[in-house]
Amino acid sequence: MISKLMCNAIFNNWEANMTKMDDIIRQHTKEKLLVYREYLKNYLSVMCNVPGWKTIYVWEPFAGRGIYNSGTKGSVLQAAEIIKEFRTDYGKDI
Repeated sequence: MISKLMCNAIFNNWEANMTKMDDIIRQHTKEKLLVYREYLKNYLSVMCNVPGWKTIYVWEPFAGRGIYNSGTKGSVLQAAEIIKEFRTDYGKDI
């Protein structure tokens, strides 16, 4: 059985490491964001042209808190920007 003291030590160490990791956006994260943006643009450009579809749902199951400590927007905020553009251009409920 893990004691409360051990749990606190594990959590505090994990929290410190995650804070350090948040300060640096790794290259694979930058590339993931680029791929996600392009995918979402392509997906919405197809779905917005389907006749009769008035509502389109976008799910991001791996979204984090939205913004990195460095100020870089995460996938949720980037998706929101793209969706806003498509709402304006196509008049769809996304």
